[in-house]
Amino acid sequence: MPISLSDVRRMAQDVAHEHGPDVEVLAATRGEGASDYGEVILAVHGRAPEPHRFIIGISRNGAESEIRGHLRDQVKRHVDAYEGHPD
Repeated sequence: MPISLSDVRRMAQDVAHEHGPDVEVLAATRGEGASDYGEVILAVHGRAPEPHRFIIGISRNGAESEIRGHLRDQVKRHVDAYEGHPD
């Protein structure tokens, strides 16, 4: 059974919190046409007048540790790119 969207959102909020108050989870939603696929919509606020918004696609069939790891990697990638610090 897939992990619930509310649990995915909670995990995304935990990961966003690790990056500080400038990272905000806007939504977690079911992917179109798939019950086990979700998308998390986030925003990074900072220097630019408009926040940098991005979407992370996620399989909800994995273990919580796998989902957290994927979210952590993707949020870091986007935050680093936004701040001009690519890996």
